[in-house]
Amino acid sequence: GAGLAVWGVANLVDCAIYDNHAVGDDADTSRDGGAYGGGIYADTVVMDRCIVSGNSVQGGGAAGGGVFSVGGRDTGATTSTIRQSSITENRIAGLFAYGGGVYSDGGGIGRATRIHIDNSTIARNLVEPPALPPFLFDLLNIGYWRGGGLYMSNGHMRVQSSTIVENQVFGRPRTTELQKPNMAGGIAATIGNAHAVEDMIIGHSIVVGNTVHQITGIDPGGYTIGSVYPHDIFTGSVFYFRSMGYNRIGVIDFSQILVPIGEPVWASL
Repeated sequence: GAGLAVWGVANLVDCAIYDNHAVGDDADTSRDGGAYGGGIYADTVVMDRCIVSGNSVQGGGAAGGGVFSVGGRDTGATTSTIRQSSITENRIAGLFAYGGGVYSDGGGIGRATRIHIDNSTIARNLVEPPALPPFLFDLLNIGYWRGGGLYMSNGHMRVQSSTIVENQVFGRPRTTELQKPNMAGGIAATIGNAHAVEDMIIGHSIVVGNTVHQITGIDPGGYTIGSVYPHDIFTGSVFYFRSMGYNRIGVIDFSQILVPIGEPVWASL
């Protein structure tokens, strides 16, 4: 929480939180060795009419360039809400980097916690690897980079009447031992053999122009970029995806969606 850290409910109204920088341990290459919440870190976030911009997070693991919501683990509150707010031009850099704009931890297994984004803008946030010399390029072969605008690790997500555009994810592409992709664009949810997302609901929103940039090498001037492709929504291991209608969405990747077996009334898009 470079700008603000709250062990409880962070109630923020008419705030501007900008130019804060969290720096963790670059040498720790585990996903838990890093820094979280460039602008805000809180168990539960309730934000109205705020600007969160120009914040950064850097470390071996990095998450929530603008906002990091733990998910109400100890507060009793089940919903983090961002309303009428702008989360723009925040940056995270790490070998394991998630959520350039917003990261929602979801509260953990068995906790029906939620992240709601209402009438807000999440734009031009950036997820990328740390700066490395060329001889360490192979280190990028272990990394993950997901969710340029918004990332959720579990729980529930609702995006309503919002604009999520022009967020960027940079990284070295690979597939994991489970044949899962390690990169995802604008809105992304977790995947894996121990994670699942309850639902993702999007209505009256614009989610376009978000991109993934594949790094193919390092030269003295920085990273060499191979292909660039649009990637707006990655549902990850979600059980239920619902469009509430009136959306403008570019690319949706359903490649890892789950189907709950034995649920006779289950339905999804």
